[in-house]
Amino acid sequence: MPGARPATIAEYIDAAPPAAHLNFAPSQAALAHFEAQLKPYKTTKNYLQLAYDEPLPEALIRRIAAYQLELARARQDDAFW
Repeated sequence: MPGARPATIAEYIDAAPPAAHLNFAPSQAALAHFEAQLKPYKTTKNYLQLAYDEPLPEALIRRIAAYQLELARARQDDAFW
């Protein structure tokens, strides 16, 4: 029934328009650290946007995640970022 509000998460997902990209949200420090490798991709201040119709840069994502883990382990406080 058109116009009806989704009542469940599954209905909400089914009703959503198709997405063109996936947002990956490492820290701003990680985005800055990998700026050169991220040139072929769309980035914002807080996100790396990966198009669904392009191959996932798995090796790059793993390097970013490892760097992010290093930053978290080196932290002296309990801040989220």
